[in-house]
Amino acid sequence: MTSDAPSVPIIKVICDDVSAQIRSGALAPGTKLPSEREMGEDRGISRMTARRIYERLESEGLVSRSHRRGWFVSEARLQVALMKSVSFINNAAARGKDAGSLLLQAETVVAPEFTRDTLKLKRNETTYLVRRLLRLGNRPAAIETMYVACKRFPGFLDHPLTGSILSLWEDRYGITVQHADAILRGAFLSDDDAGLLGVPKGSPTIVLTQTMIDSCGEPFAYDRQDWRFELAEFLIAADFQ
Repeated sequence: MTSDAPSVPIIKVICDDVSAQIRSGALAPGTKLPSEREMGEDRGISRMTARRIYERLESEGLVSRSHRRGWFVSEARLQVALMKSVSFINNAAARGKDAGSLLLQAETVVAPEFTRDTLKLKRNETTYLVRRLLRLGNRPAAIETMYVACKRFPGFLDHPLTGSILSLWEDRYGITVQHADAILRGAFLSDDDAGLLGVPKGSPTIVLTQTMIDSCGEPFAYDRQDWRFELAEFLIAADFQ
């Protein structure tokens, strides 16, 4: 007698198996997983099917690719509480995570058009441009691009820019972020940014943009962070009355 029950696709069977091992802790964060060829030979599937399995697990944030090194079990995602702080380093510290940054670029530039509108700047007015590679431990996590109004922060580029810039604004200039307009959206990394983050070209990213506004309601900085999508999740609280 034959069963009328539909068979479960092999991709789902293997995904569920690997997922269960990760969620139970049998496969610890940072564990190197079999290569696509090795999985194919072990499970009796094609290398292309093995790749599709890893890509599905990657979309769930359970595994991640390291350029030229293979597939690994993902670390727990950093939860970024947007209503608590606009600072990546402060958010990470609040979660007990070791965070830092590598300065990629720091210079004075004529404000791009979109920042002129956002920061209420005049034509040909200058801003400080700061680009950093944000890190969680030793892992590259995001590319940050920030434009800061020069007139509000004289000598800004003379200060160390690898720590919390939020603290620099407060401690050196007495300016605090009273409010931030934040937008989240999905996109794809540029080839250069993918290389800096150690992921394949064309990888997806979570883009967080924030406009910093002071206690007088004046915008003074625009910040964009392009995140490796498997490393962070963003907490937004809303009260409905």
